Amino acid sequence: MSMKFPKFKLPPNSLFAVLLRSRWWISILIGAVLSALALAALPAPYGPMGAMGSFPFWGIGVVALFRQWKLPSAKQRAAALARLQAMNTREFTALLEKAYAADGYSVRPANLPGADLHLVRQGSTTLVAARRFKASSLGAEPLRELSAAMTRAEAGQGMVVAMGSITEQARRWADAHAIRILETDPLIDWLYRMKQL
Repeated sequence: MSMKFPKFKLPPNSLFAVLLRSRWWISILIGAVLSALALAALPAPYGPMGAMGSFPFWGIGVVALFRQWKLPSAKQRAAALARLQAMNTREFTALLEKAYAADGYSVRPANLPGADLHLVRQGSTTLVAARRFKASSLGAEPLRELSAAMTRAEAGQGMVVAMGSITEQARRWADAHAIRILETDPLIDWLYRMKQL
C-alpha cells in the first residue's frame, strides 16, 4: 500500500512565496547580505553558524532561477502578447487545446454553455472557458456560467482565461467556486513552457 503525503503549499503572500515570484537574483542578494552580516557581526567561531540562517534564501533563489530559466524575455513576451491579441476565439481555443495536450491532459470540446474545453488528467476533470479571453474586463458573469457548466459536467475544477483586468467580484467568485483565473503573464509563461509560442 502506497502512502500519499499532502502537498505543501506556501501562503501566497508569505515572504518566500513573494520571492519565488520575484527575479531570482533578489533572493540570492538577500542571502549574500545576511551571510555577510552574520560573518561580520558574530564572533569568529559563530559567524559560519549564523550565516547558515541565510540558506533558505539561497535555496529560494536557486528554485526561482530554475523556474525562470526558460521563460520569455520582455521582447518575446511583447511579441507573444501581440500574437495572442491578433487571434480570434477559434484560433485561441485551438492553441489552448494543443498546449493542454502537451501538458498531459486529455482534451476535447466541452459543448456546454460557459465552457469551451473539457480536460481530464489523472481522473480529475477541469472545464476551461476561453471565449472571452480578449475582454477588457472580466466580471463575475462568465464565472457563474462556467460554474453552472462545472455542475452539469461534474467537474471538480474550472479555469477562465482572461487577458484584461479582473474585477474584485470575479476574483471572489473564483476563489469560492474552485475556479482559477489564468491571466496574461502566467498564460504566456505556460504557453512558452509547452512550446506553443
